[in-house]
Amino acid sequence: MTATRRDDLKVRGVVVLLVVVVIGLALLARSGDSGNSEASTTEPGASSSSTTVPAVTRSTLAPINKGTSKPTDDTAPTTKPAGEVTVIVLNGTRKAGIAAVNEAKVDGAGYQTISATNSDTPADTTKIFYADGYQPEAEAMKLILGLGEAPVEAAPAEPLAPTAGDANVVVLLGEDFGA
Repeated sequence: MTATRRDDLKVRGVVVLLVVVVIGLALLARSGDSGNSEASTTEPGASSSSTTVPAVTRSTLAPINKGTSKPTDDTAPTTKPAGEVTVIVLNGTRKAGIAAVNEAKVDGAGYQTISATNSDTPADTTKIFYADGYQPEAEAMKLILGLGEAPVEAAPAEPLAPTAGDANVVVLLGEDFGA
């Protein structure tokens, strides 16, 4: 093979590679714009048929606590959009600043918040209280704040702090709260 022939083959190889890259980029750009792209996958050991699954894109991801959750059965309650739920975090401990830190977590999850404050009375146990119709949102606070098995109860008749009566969900951090 002559040097000219080898150079010619190299040039052709580079041209083919560039064409493939351009086509690949065009396909990626096209699928990203439509939001309706799908990916085809075949599981190992499966027959030659493929299963089409929707591609995960920014538009197909459901935001956490920004909309309604889908019930697991017909009797399961749905949560309200986070932006429509008002939450207050109360400090029932002697640990300064824990209510404010946890209020920021609630706010970061998209909920409306009332400024964190101290509870009118000290609390040994962390509890979550809810206004009528807001129990699912109170349960969601357990996940957002990492409260594990904290009890969730209907709000007492007397607010635990002056501004707590304006909230749909009241998180009362007790001495048992770790952070």
